[in-house]
Amino acid sequence: MIFGNLNNIENELHFYPKAVQKGINFLLDKENWQLEPGKYQIEGNDIYAKVTEYDTETVKARHPEAHVQYIDIQCIIKGKEKIGVGRLLPAFDEKKIFKNELKENDIIRYNDIDQENFIELNQGSFAVFFPWDVHRPNCSVQASPEHVKKIIVKVAARLL
Repeated sequence: MIFGNLNNIENELHFYPKAVQKGINFLLDKENWQLEPGKYQIEGNDIYAKVTEYDTETVKARHPEAHVQYIDIQCIIKGKEKIGVGRLLPAFDEKKIFKNELKENDIIRYNDIDQENFIELNQGSFAVFFPWDVHRPNCSVQASPEHVKKIIVKVAARLL
């Protein structure tokens, strides 16, 4: 996992894989922050963006998730949220799986995750989740929900 802020990215960006750099460059273009919710091609199906808007939920209402075919670059455009993060361990218990949609939608949801830590994202903050990073997005920072606009850049893992 990588955690950062677009305001400080110029000194770090060259360390990232080229495909991740392309995704972050999309996020750096503030015109893209004005896009309506939907899917936007960057490099065909290899790199694309999903613009979403939603209200955050409690941690208990959200399921941890992971992806195999794509990495996620999640960036908050408006609002704030916290995201739970953990590692996919080799001895992972299959009973923890809530719903497996890897074949259809490249997502597997879990009931819970061991050793979960939380990061807080606000405007301009981003997190990069690799296939081994289980993450629980869209969680409320405070007790009440908050409206969030987020861009998720999906990068085909095979490009890394």
